[in-house]
Amino acid sequence: MRKSLLVQSALAAWLALGGAAAAQTHSEEIIVTAKQRAQSIQDVPLAITAVDAATIESAGIEDIRDLSTIAPGLSFHSNSGRKDLSALAIRGLAPNTVNVQLQGVSSFYDGIYTGGAINLIPMVAVDRVEVLKGPQSSTYGRATYSGAIDYITQTPQSDTITGSARFEYSQNEGAVGDNMDLTLSVAVPLIEGRAWLQAIYAHNVEGALYNAPTTGIPIGEEVTDSYGLIFYTEPTSNLSIKAFAFYDVADDGPAAIHMQHPQEWAAAGLTAGGSVSPGAVWLDDDVPAPLWGTTECISTRDMFRESCGSYSERLFAGLVATYDLNGYEISYRGGYYDEDSTSKYDTTSRGAAGGSDPFFGDSVAALLRKGTAGINQRSLLEGYSHQLRIVSPSDSRLRWRAGVYYFYEESNGYSQTYLTVANPQGVSGGTESVEDIAAFGAIAYDFTDALGIELEGRVQEETVVLGACTFCAASIANPLEREASTTDWMPRVTLTWRPAEDFLLYGLYSYGAKSGRWNNASAVGFRFTEPEYLSNYESRRKNLVV
Repeated sequence: MRKSLLVQSALAAWLALGGAAAAQTHSEEIIVTAKQRAQSIQDVPLAITAVDAATIESAGIEDIRDLSTIAPGLSFHSNSGRKDLSALAIRGLAPNTVNVQLQGVSSFYDGIYTGGAINLIPMVAVDRVEVLKGPQSSTYGRATYSGAIDYITQTPQSDTITGSARFEYSQNEGAVGDNMDLTLSVAVPLIEGRAWLQAIYAHNVEGALYNAPTTGIPIGEEVTDSYGLIFYTEPTSNLSIKAFAFYDVADDGPAAIHMQHPQEWAAAGLTAGGSVSPGAVWLDDDVPAPLWGTTECISTRDMFRESCGSYSERLFAGLVATYDLNGYEISYRGGYYDEDSTSKYDTTSRGAAGGSDPFFGDSVAALLRKGTAGINQRSLLEGYSHQLRIVSPSDSRLRWRAGVYYFYEESNGYSQTYLTVANPQGVSGGTESVEDIAAFGAIAYDFTDALGIELEGRVQEETVVLGACTFCAASIANPLEREASTTDWMPRVTLTWRPAEDFLLYGLYSYGAKSGRWNNASAVGFRFTEPEYLSNYESRRKNLVV
């Protein structure tokens, strides 16, 4: 079991203007749902960055990479393109794995867990993004070890036909491809005052930086097509239902990065430094053409994807139903996601296509290196969740909320590396599934108009199953199905003090858990990696100026 400790203190900021808890100025009130009820951001004792639709459009925010440039404390870094997730961190708490299922930050649509690669979620049909910093496990549950990102979708409600269109075009100096961004949206009333439908389409192209000399493969190109439908209805005055579905396709060429042998570094005028391991360099005009080999995708490994690069199809469907019972809000939130990703890359140094290897000659080994080395793999991810909760009215000194939650996810991996006669599909290991059952609640009480306390907590039982795979390669062969369960209690305690209308001081303690997983990297033991836990102590001042 691994534990880490995070302490966030802003005592100095309370005494100095312009410190870590600097004043926030808003031209209008911003409503957030960080604690499962609609509240002004000024009244929520949490570190929150809320980005509205106007900012998303004006700042040209397309995905998480752009969002991280304007959201303080949120960091996204990718080694070589958006599909290669390297680190998504809040407050510097970076994951120790590239596995998208084991990140410390999770994403949500309207409070519904999305699963899969967060870096592939576009900003289409998003009305607001809430970036919540620090452990959010008591409210958002599993995999919010260091924070949560909630994408609040648009809600069509106009009784006239409305629409919008946006087109942007640009060029990058020295690049061979152009950039384009097209977004179309139309909303129509189905029943006046009762039901509405919105359709969205977006096409985004990040132009190629280079074309591979031999094959013409666009290097560095990213193409995204997004389709969305949102249905919203208010059949009665106290009932609302929103159903939505998003389908996103991401088709990317290989990143502008090339694996080179130290001898190739020396030939290009770079210092090898005594290392004998291949390394990566970014392609630029100074790299000789024969060294573009790994971007040519000479490899014959095309079982899952013929062209070089990565391709992902992602479907997400969600349902939010809310019923007002004399001021008590009863709601259901459920979602389903399905992600299918394939990728093909060459991984070893080689010479120009069809020619002699400049360093390894024309030996059989060299030709095999040039003709077969590479990665061609596929991953499938599917999951769904259900949440039922009740929230008390917010206009009393005593407020509370409670709910139950169920989550299930299943993943499978395939790689041509593991292709054998016994394993004709190239299965990378046994099917892995996660089941999470949880109950959560919170109670808040204001002792006076200035002083209050809130107690929150979540108890969850999570079961991780690694399926048997007797026909897999030796390092991942697993003759038995393996199951492990953990039970965690994740609390948060918050004290608030508001000595003036525009001044909020709070201190909190929160506890987060990062899910465990079976380690199938070794044929011996198949040990279960225990969850990681994070204790967070935070104190902060909010200067509130309207």
